[in-house]
Amino acid sequence: MSAGWYDAQSAYAIGVDIGGTKINAGIVSRSGEVLHSLSLSTLVG
Repeated sequence: MSAGWYDAQSAYAIGVDIGGTKINAGIVSRSGEVLHSLSLSTLVG
């Protein structure tokens, strides 16, 4: 990974999963606590 995209000392991490039926995203604290999450259905077709 590029040093510009990853910071091991960051307080938060953002994750995004783009799947075939839905998109999931979340913000997680350094201690592993999920601070916010979102799930959206993808469009059919």
